[in-house]
Amino acid sequence: MVSSGSRSSWLFAWFLIGGFQPLEVGTASAVDCVGFDAVRTPTTQELLRFNIKLTFVDASLRPVWSVVLREQGSSVDIGPAAFCRKEGIDYDQDIHLVTCSVTATQMRSVLDSIATIPGLTDGGRDSSACLSVAVIDANGAASRVFDSIIDGATSRLTLLKLRQGLSANDSATAAISALACQLGLLWNPRAVDVTDQVSVTLSDGEYRSGDDRCVIKVRIRNTLADTIAGPAVLALRLYGAAVPLSPTGWMSCGEPLAGAPYYRILTAGDSLAPNGSVEFEMMLSNPKRKRVETMLLRVVRGVGG
Repeated sequence: MVSSGSRSSWLFAWFLIGGFQPLEVGTASAVDCVGFDAVRTPTTQELLRFNIKLTFVDASLRPVWSVVLREQGSSVDIGPAAFCRKEGIDYDQDIHLVTCSVTATQMRSVLDSIATIPGLTDGGRDSSACLSVAVIDANGAASRVFDSIIDGATSRLTLLKLRQGLSANDSATAAISALACQLGLLWNPRAVDVTDQVSVTLSDGEYRSGDDRCVIKVRIRNTLADTIAGPAVLALRLYGAAVPLSPTGWMSCGEPLAGAPYYRILTAGDSLAPNGSVEFEMMLSNPKRKRVETMLLRVVRGVGG
């Protein structure tokens, strides 16, 4: 059972994404349940009516809210999808929605991505149900709905392709990444924490004249007898108001220190020999100019390649 604390945490995370809305069922009295080809290449006018809905359907008690994509300025209407639900599938997670505005080009990119996944476009029901992907043309009594129930492996591929196709849309990418994270579909099996194999030394900050930015020099030394193969990164969280500027990236769901900024220390193909070291500089914003101290720090191999 999900505790009220974890439910509140996920609710707060969804609110941060900015799309938490109650379900509103439309008034369609007749809906055509169609194959993917029927919604594959909508006209410009039809696209304005389209909602694409991703719903977790494995009957878990986890609160995993549905994600809905629709063109900016268009209405959110997943009501017609209720008429094409597959028997025996639990769609209860449609109670609340995370809605994301996308451009017409991005919506077509999503449809293009779906078209490349045969396990999705068949419109079937996989025996190990994980995700419902519904394309909804909300057009009153003339509404059309494509719905496919896919397993975990196909869900992972689908969410990956959607993230790639929507990479220029921060809110949509965040919503899809959060959904994948909740379902355990962003786990990186290559990520290995090698912090206990190294020593990490941070210098005192050197401030630039006239502002609150400081430079921290970082030295990482391999203290054991095994070579560390790249790619590898340094991920860290700091105490106080100091904020890393221009990190290489952020740790993903399922990786050590998920959500923390990281700096690349080794690229793919590089390595750090025993007793070898690597040095780089971090630029921080530190408005209070207090001593910079690390709250958490990890060196991770297999990330940032």
